[in-house]
Amino acid sequence: MVDWLAAVAIFWVGAAIHLGGMYDVEHGASAGKQAIGLVVLLGLYLATFYLIRLVTVPMDIGIFGDILIPSAIPAMLLGRGAMLVFKLLGMRLHRAVFSAEGH
Repeated sequence: MVDWLAAVAIFWVGAAIHLGGMYDVEHGASAGKQAIGLVVLLGLYLATFYLIRLVTVPMDIGIFGDILIPSAIPAMLLGRGAMLVFKLLGMRLHRAVFSAEGH
């Protein structure tokens, strides 16, 4: 149970970093579509976590197989997963560009 709690906590931190600071929705998005995209992205993240965990837990490598490896790999793929999910929902993400002059 702790492993799933850790996975969900890592997702929210990673989603806040990726979607809050690195990407902007360019067009085709409303608040509802963005919320649905976030929930679908959570489902994709947890499905990836579960599939990787199915492979690593039988290896019996302790906490690495239970929590760390299954959480780290989907967290690294979070940006690409967001691009895919939001594109499937009809939205387009682009990287935020910050100038030296500020916003």
